[in-house]
Amino acid sequence: MRKWIYIITGIYLIIYTVASFFDYNLGIAFLASLFFPTCFLAFLYQIDVFEREQFKDILIVFFLSLIISAFISIFWVPLRTLFLDQINNGLIYNQLIYMFLGAGLPEEIIKIIPVLIVLKRTNFINEPIDYIIYSSASALGFAFMENIAYQYDFMKSTPNILAVRALYSTTMHVATSSAIGLGLFFYHESKKIRYAILFYLLA
Repeated sequence: MRKWIYIITGIYLIIYTVASFFDYNLGIAFLASLFFPTCFLAFLYQIDVFEREQFKDILIVFFLSLIISAFISIFWVPLRTLFLDQINNGLIYNQLIYMFLGAGLPEEIIKIIPVLIVLKRTNFINEPIDYIIYSSASALGFAFMENIAYQYDFMKSTPNILAVRALYSTTMHVATSSAIGLGLFFYHESKKIRYAILFYLLA
């Protein structure tokens, strides 16, 4: 599994790098989106002072999240647009409902999938804080993918989106995924699914 994750991520990064030579704005969006995830990944490596995680393990979750986010977005984004357009054109319209159904619920599911894969197939997660560390690493992969698209699309019309999306949304994704990670820990300890559901809805 690790080998294929490295290969697919390498191909992905090469494509973006080559494309950046032909589109300057894409290169800016790529680098701006990568800066804060890199800083956060370094922080996650340092945070566990009792049993420090292998940085390559944290990177694996980050890369896996990047791959899964890119793959799912191919199908999910058109479906989300169609679904939310139906809400907008129907009798019910509320910005909270719009964001809850179109962003909150599906995004948190996408971000937690890599953590569930790691729980099933590896022994990376073996102490309470690991749930938060790897949930955060997964969130960073998703935020990186999402921020590239937002920053590229709105860079010319809203230049300050570079700062806003790069920092604020990345921090928000880490916080919400950490909440789900905490719920997974409580579920693992108690075997009561309500903890996972509660923290998922909280996120």
